[in-house]
Amino acid sequence: MKKIYLIIGLIILVLLGCLILVHKPREVDSSLTSVRIGYNTESLTNASIIIAYEQGYFQEYGLSPQMIPLKSGREVMQALAAGQVDIGIGGFPNFMQAMVKGAPLRFIAASASSPSYVFVRPNENLNKLTDLYGKIISVSTSGVNDLVFRTVMDEEKIDTEKMEFADIERSYLIAALINKKAVDATVVSEQDTNMLLNAGAVLLQNG
Repeated sequence: MKKIYLIIGLIILVLLGCLILVHKPREVDSSLTSVRIGYNTESLTNASIIIAYEQGYFQEYGLSPQMIPLKSGREVMQALAAGQVDIGIGGFPNFMQAMVKGAPLRFIAASASSPSYVFVRPNENLNKLTDLYGKIISVSTSGVNDLVFRTVMDEEKIDTEKMEFADIERSYLIAALINKKAVDATVVSEQDTNMLLNAGAVLLQNG
């Protein structure tokens, strides 16, 4: 089954690539702002940016994009830090590492929507975000869920310094939360919600 999804994904990427190659170059409108966009050709999630380009959505917002294909998220980050592109699209961890080292980068938006969820054990009296003070929370450090969680905490004026964080591999999440009770809560993406629900975990009510 995984091979089928991989083949389908590769076909989609090839078709999108062909669309760029066979289309005539768009006429440059001097009234539009030119912008260089670097993207990872090996990531299926970047299909949305290619479709937006092909459909002319950028032009509707006054932009004249130049699409610059790169081989990886790391290359996108390097090109952005070097000033070779104006906007870079890639995995969050690559950019976070560069920013920690002082690269003059900033996030403007997510190119893909991936909700984050906070799960806790049942009957633990953890019902609201402030109940997480003094608790240990599992979250992938420098990952998208980490960014989303901290952003929400900041917006809600909740001090994450009063919480402890642990980076636990996905395959050990259930053991850490439910069986061993090594953590009090875990922040996951939608793909892991059924796994945790089936194991008996519950959603933090306002998390």
